[in-house]
Parts: sequence; structure tokens; C-alpha cells
Amino acid sequence: MIIFSEFIKRTNDFLIQSSELENLKNSTTQIAAITNNTKKMIDSSIFFAINSNSLRYFVNDFKGQNLFCMICDIALKNDSFFKEIEKKCDKILFSQNINIRKLYCDFVVNFYKLSQFPLKICAITGTNGKSSTAFFYKQLCNFIGLKACSIGTIGIYSDDEAHKELPLTTPDISELCEIINSKAKNNIFDIAIEASSHGLEQYRVDGLPIEVAGFTNFTQDHLDYHQNMDNYWLAKARLFEELGIQNIVINNDDGKSIAIKKICADLGLKYITYGAKNESDINLLSYKMNDDFSSSLEIEILDKKYNFHANLIGEFQMYNLMLAIGMILFTHKDKFELIFFPDGGGDLKDLQSPSGRMEMVKINESSVVIIDYAHTPDALEKLLTTIKDFFPENKKEIVLIFGCGGERDKEKRKIMGEIASKYSDFIIVTDDNPRNENSQSIRNEIISGISDKKKFIEIGNRFEAIKYGLDFAIQNKYQLVIAGKGHENTQIIGDIKHSFNDKEVLESFLSY
Repeated sequence: MIIFSEFIKRTNDFLIQSSELENLKNSTTQIAAITNNTKKMIDSSIFFAINSNSLRYFVNDFKGQNLFCMICDIALKNDSFFKEIEKKCDKILFSQNINIRKLYCDFVVNFYKLSQFPLKICAITGTNGKSSTAFFYKQLCNFIGLKACSIGTIGIYSDDEAHKELPLTTPDISELCEIINSKAKNNIFDIAIEASSHGLEQYRVDGLPIEVAGFTNFTQDHLDYHQNMDNYWLAKARLFEELGIQNIVINNDDGKSIAIKKICADLGLKYITYGAKNESDINLLSYKMNDDFSSSLEIEILDKKYNFHANLIGEFQMYNLMLAIGMILFTHKDKFELIFFPDGGGDLKDLQSPSGRMEMVKINESSVVIIDYAHTPDALEKLLTTIKDFFPENKKEIVLIFGCGGERDKEKRKIMGEIASKYSDFIIVTDDNPRNENSQSIRNEIISGISDKKKFIEIGNRFEAIKYGLDFAIQNKYQLVIAGKGHENTQIIGDIKHSFNDKEVLESFLSY
């Protein structure tokens, strides 16, 4: 618990002076919660009204709670809902002409007293690879004897409790701080979080004591939200430019590495690079996939060479692993070499990919099924080319099942159809999460990119598509790839989330 005057020590200049503010400064009431979610308002809490929607939801959801106060963006004082708000809440403070989202973050981080813990938070951004990198970082920490936690698209993986799902890749700052605080109280200080472009643009990680920022790659996605690639990049770049993070790990083979290194130079930030094509601090020297679905690697790390095996498939996963290693070099350099020796990680032989990320299920001696979250053009291309590279000449044929999400980036649908056509031998176009968009229209946009109309079939029902694809793969001795949903346990049709998991559906057919 914390009293209001403790917040004011840091934020007094950001609130408009008033008699109400002076009265609240002297209050000894302990603040019970800080939120911008009207569903979470409780007695003695502070509610932040961020925008007009905040006021509208407040009017609908207020049930007479005895709020400590509301802090409202001064720009909302003339909002049509404001007079209704004044009738329900008589303790309203106004922000100065500043970004109220950042003020909200500052209040939340102070409320959870994160500064009292020796936290080592790593935040990862990029189009693809964030989940795997965070999951790898957690495991590397475990290999050197530290408890750790990863937070992101695949949920919360933590050494103090069972796996938990999350509704968002990057939760709101209040939920994030609550999670981090609970982990720290259980002596888990190493935490890797995914920083999505939505989360960064909406200030969901501002104010967190992030020690390291990691960059995976930058390719097309989320243009439904950001409108264009420039806006998409500006959202990503906030992690390096605006959050005060001093240590950066950069994919040296990505075109945006130059821009990030310039940011580092301008702000005096330390950085480590990794890659396979350009000379870096961490270099992938060689990589070979083995018959048992493991990989043999040689990586040069700060001029020292390491040879080891890992249960990973695909060069893109090697990049994610190198990024996780780079973050470890900033957070635990003194223990770093324990990762590579038997008294630590044991040659990385126990390193696992997260669920739904290049996950393989063996069908028979000729065929396997690969389930992957690939839902962007770049991720789909890397997935398919990796499989083509891995399998011998007589086993390279791929039957691909995939769709595209509704109410999301429409521009990528035709592109993904083109990629599927180029690297697959047969395609089953199905539904992903159509949401409230016409699923037939989504499939038509994908099909418009498929050059050979004889090499695909359209099966909207994803359950039936997986059954058809499995039978096709077995009969023709193809490899089956199910892409787009990976770990997800639901399929969103309209506004309803139906229980659905690609692997569980597949296994239901294999158990016949």
C-alpha cells in the first residue's frame, strides 16, 4: 500500500494545482489500486481517464465505488461525457499539458514499488521471434541457476507457478507491474517481456526498469493498425529512443540495424550485435540440421568459438537464440559460460522451443507435421524454406494449411498466397480467426496470390482442413505444415471464441 503524498513527490509538477489536490496531498488513506480499466475500479483506488472512451466507460461501469480520486487528461474537460462524470465523482484532478499515459505509467510503477527489487528486465521487440527469444532467455537463466519468467504472446512461463495464458502480447502497465511484483516477491528477478508495436505505441511498458532491449527483425505486419510501415517502425523504435534503456542487442543482418545503431550513438547507449551475414559480436559460423530434428551449431561469442547442439530447427530460431545470449551478456556476463558446460546448461541439449513454434509431430517414417505460429509473410517464408532445406530430396514436398486473420492487415494476404505458392507443393486455404470479417473474402484475397490454381484447395472449416491435409500428407508422403495459429487455444468467429488448438485437433485424428 502507498499514500497519495508519496506519488506527489515525483509527479506534483504534472498535475494542475487546485484546492482538491492540496486536500488529497494531506490524506492518509492508503491507495488500494491504480487503473485505467473501469472494470477494475474499487474503493480507495485512483482511476485514470486517458481518453474519451475512458469517460464513456466510466459512466456505464461506475457502481458507486468510493474512489480516492480520478486523474483526468485536461483535454477531456470539454468532453460531452464530462458533466456526467462530475455527478458521479467529486474528486477530479487534471493533468498538466503532458502525455497522461506516461503519467499513468509513473503512478503504476511507483505503486508496485518495483525499484525495491534487483530486477533484470529484458524487453524484446520486432516483427517475428519475440516469443521464442523471451522463452529462450528464461531457459538460459535456468541453465545458470537462476529462476526466471517470460511474458508474452504464449502467456506467462515462470518458475514459481504453472503456465498462464494472457489476452495480449504486452499487457497493460498495471497488469505487467502486478505480474512483475508478484514474481519479485518470489525471488524471480530475471524477466523477459515481449514489447509489441501496439504495446509500445500505447505506452504499456513506459516507466518499467528495463535493463536490456532486444531487436529481432522488422518486416510487414499490423498495417491494419499502423496504416503504413513508417508508423509501424516509429512504434518499434520507441523502445530504443524513449524509454531510457541503456543496453541494446541488435540483429546486425536486419536493415533496421543501422537506424538502431544511430540511436545508440546519439544517446550514448551500449549495444551488442548478432548475426550470420555481417561481422557481429555474436556470429553464427555454421549451422546444420540433424536427422533427429536437432541442430549442430558453431557460434562465435565475443571472439571465442563455441560448438554445441540444440533441439531447435531453422536458422530463424538460431537468430532468436543469439539474441537471448546477447541479453545474457548484459545481465549475467559473469555466469555466461555456465550455459555451455555440463555444470550449467549441458551443451543446450535441454533447450526447448515454445509450444506452437516449429513444433514437430511425427506421423510415420515418411512424414511429419510442423505446427507454427507463422502469420506474417516473412515468418511464413522462413518456415517453408527451413523445411525445404531440412528434408532430403525425396521428402521435400510440403502440403501447407493456412489462413489469415480477419480485421487485421489485409495487404499481407495476397503476399502470403504468393509465398505459399512459391514454396509449397500443395496448399489448403482455410480460416484463421475471421472475427467479424467475411471469411470467404479473406480466403479469396489469399487465393489471388496463388499462381497455380491446380495446386490448392479451399476448405474454410479449419477442423476439416486439418483432416484433409493429414490424409493428403499420408497418402502422398508429403510433410504437413499447419501455420498461423501455433499455440492458440481458440478460434475467433464473429465475437465468439471457440475452443480450438491445431495440435489437439491433429492428435485427435492420429489417435484413430
